[in-house]
Amino acid sequence: MQASPAVAVISAALSSADIRALAAGTPSTLSYDLYAPTPPTGLPSVGVVNLFVSSPSSGVLLAFAGTADLSTTPTNEFVTQNMKVPAAFRQALLGNHTDLRVTFLIDTPPNSGRLLLSNVRFGS
Repeated sequence: MQASPAVAVISAALSSADIRALAAGTPSTLSYDLYAPTPPTGLPSVGVVNLFVSSPSSGVLLAFAGTADLSTTPTNEFVTQNMKVPAAFRQALLGNHTDLRVTFLIDTPPNSGRLLLSNVRFGS
């Protein structure tokens, strides 16, 4: 069995003040839209997406926010995934930090096609 390659997609540094302004307060959820193709023949899924958040200046390093198991996600259309913002990251959002990052770790089987990630946003 060959291991599948995982790809990390890391956001640019974000400001806690900007995130609070866009979310109209301290956000409790992080949402994104994901397009998953039909899995290759013989595979039940095109993989998983794990979400992590970081703010090194506040001591939060890759805090786990959740997993989207793509075996239950509709394929060939954009679907919104919602994750709860970890408590430590919420605390960082209350301060004035400019080093907040969102990391998507996308783990797919070989030849599974392209996953498309769009419209990342914080909300209350």
